[in-house]
Amino acid sequence: MSKYSRHCLSSFVLLIALAISYSNSIAVPPINSIPIPQDTLVVLLVRPAVLANDPQMKTMASNFDVIFQNIKTIGLSSDNVDEAVLFTPFNMGLLYGAGSGFPRSLTAGSGLILKGKFNADSKIRDLKSKGWKESQFDKKRVLFWTTGETYLYSPDGSECLATLTGDRIVIGGSQVVVKDMINAANGKIASLDNDPFYKRISDQFAGSSAMGISLFSIVTDRMRDMIKPPSTPADTTGLGSKAAAAAIASLRSYSSHVKELGLSISASGAGYQLGGLFSFDNESSAMLVTSLLQFSGGLISFLPPNDPARAVITGLQVSRDGAVLNLQSPLTRQQFIDMFVRRR
Repeated sequence: MSKYSRHCLSSFVLLIALAISYSNSIAVPPINSIPIPQDTLVVLLVRPAVLANDPQMKTMASNFDVIFQNIKTIGLSSDNVDEAVLFTPFNMGLLYGAGSGFPRSLTAGSGLILKGKFNADSKIRDLKSKGWKESQFDKKRVLFWTTGETYLYSPDGSECLATLTGDRIVIGGSQVVVKDMINAANGKIASLDNDPFYKRISDQFAGSSAMGISLFSIVTDRMRDMIKPPSTPADTTGLGSKAAAAAIASLRSYSSHVKELGLSISASGAGYQLGGLFSFDNESSAMLVTSLLQFSGGLISFLPPNDPARAVITGLQVSRDGAVLNLQSPLTRQQFIDMFVRRR
């Protein structure tokens, strides 16, 4: 073989090697396994298996139909899903009206991330065999082949689906949402993980297998009106009520300084633990609200005598970490039933 032939062959081999190296470099594993776009307002983290196996928590599952319906749509069992992370724009219907709760289907701006005991690639193949269509995003031409992120879209609706790692599936209410999740996973757009308060909440959820439900929300002006305490106590007798009224007035005033909040429900021994984290825009406001809530015994007068929420206030534990207020309250199973099940 001539020197010229050997040179051409070695150059061609080198070109192939560089091409393979390049194609591998654009298919790196995601740097963010929970790729929620940074402009998200509400995130719900749920352990479907925990809810399915806890008789009391199970009664709350209907509030999260959007999660369980999508698990069913792609042919999974709730018992095989360890974590479900739903992100969505804020809507007043989340808290008000006959249809309060999360929407029953994914909206164009919402997405769902599932992690569990299933093989995501096998699920992709299964859905393709059932008529889901394949498409590619972020295509790149490398020599004689094309690379890119593959996703599926449902022939019967707007749902789209892609894989992140061997045990994670992302489902979006639109192709735009799926593309945003892929970009966030690969670090091409900012992720909500850049928010220290959200990261704190998601880390707490990941670190506690007993936590069945966790909620994160950025507090908008419309939401501030909803988290303000009532202005008039149910029991107006006695000096204690007057002092409580003054405390409530201050709480209403300082609630405008809440930027983000987190709520959680965990199984704890024979009962449950309710948790609340509130991030303020300044430490002084957090300090004052902490002091006011330590007066929580007087706040009971703002609730009707038979209101089960009184149990939450009675056992309320209040602490503060800088501008973040931490509330914890233990409930027995019966108190949990009175608070969340019988009110339904």
